[in-house]
Amino acid sequence: ENLPLCFVLAYRPPDLARLQTLSVEGLPHFTKIELSQLGDADMEQLIRAKLAQLFPERTGALPKALAEELAAKSQGNPFFIEELLNFLHDRGLNPFDEESFEALEIPASLQTLILSRIDQLTEPQKVTLKVASVIGRVFPFSWLYGYYPILGDEEAIKMNLSELSKLDLTPLDTPEPELAYLFKHIVTQEVAYESLSYRRRSQLHELLAKYLEAIYPDDLPVETLAFHYGRTDNLAKKRKYLRRAGEIAQAAFSNETALEYIEQALDTSPDFDDCIDLHLNAGSILQMIGKWDEAKIHFQEALQIAEKQKLSQRNIECLVKWQGAGSRRIRCRTNLPIPVSIPAPGSTGWNQGFSFSGVSEIIVRCVRAAGPGGRLG
Repeated sequence: ENLPLCFVLAYRPPDLARLQTLSVEGLPHFTKIELSQLGDADMEQLIRAKLAQLFPERTGALPKALAEELAAKSQGNPFFIEELLNFLHDRGLNPFDEESFEALEIPASLQTLILSRIDQLTEPQKVTLKVASVIGRVFPFSWLYGYYPILGDEEAIKMNLSELSKLDLTPLDTPEPELAYLFKHIVTQEVAYESLSYRRRSQLHELLAKYLEAIYPDDLPVETLAFHYGRTDNLAKKRKYLRRAGEIAQAAFSNETALEYIEQALDTSPDFDDCIDLHLNAGSILQMIGKWDEAKIHFQEALQIAEKQKLSQRNIECLVKWQGAGSRRIRCRTNLPIPVSIPAPGSTGWNQGFSFSGVSEIIVRCVRAAGPGGRLG
């Protein structure tokens, strides 16, 4: 039967300039519902519900000073309200006692508030939270225990995670056998992650990436490895997996994602051949999606590298791309005496050592002679 189906997707505004308009928003029947800050009535309802959860033994009217302070600090952000009440609970404060509440200095921002909560943890709990933040918002227990065994034995780690769950920081996501936890809110993960120094983050990302390579040798999670090696100083591995992730995305026609990976790979100082390949790949993707001017820029970049490094074979390949000619024959309609026939890259003639002596210069002269409006074909 044909039954109606509704997908509900929650997402934050993307950070990448290229992805400011998500592709999902262009789908037919898409409806966008922007969530604004809570109104006074909704905030009061949330505060009452959270107080009942944290302080079930307390009853009575909602303290006016508490409601006003939470509204002023949170600006209608429901997660901020929850974390403020968790903050009070962590300190054993009675929110129904206005005097003790007024004497407490409440953090002014959500990030500062979460950091204050983290600072109240035991040292093993802090380390567990921060090491987990490197994995991602959802983190499998096996990965956490496997990539950073210094945390202790399985029971000790599970005990720390149980306490973090009780504090509403990293509740259980899925039970055994695929035991996993998650940061209740992505901001909590971000704050825990940012509390690590750059050097420490880089070390942890590399430890995790090496662990994943070891446990999945026959089915490498390429995109995950690209993400983690991409946040290390290991340029060789970073370049390798960013390029492979780009190729996977390109094969799946995830063009914008492929372009992002290629741009990141180009920032890893690849060698000349790799750099040419990356520019040609980017140009091909842009050409396919109709962004001709941007495609030509990448083809020109590849061509300039090939010419500067005197890479004759790559020079001709780049010229073919630059002219947008998918043909195996390049002919110059100028005053030169004969057409030039070039084997396709990868063909028998190409691989058997086609002589490029002078051909590159001929084609360059052809291109220049044809001019901006000329034609090679």
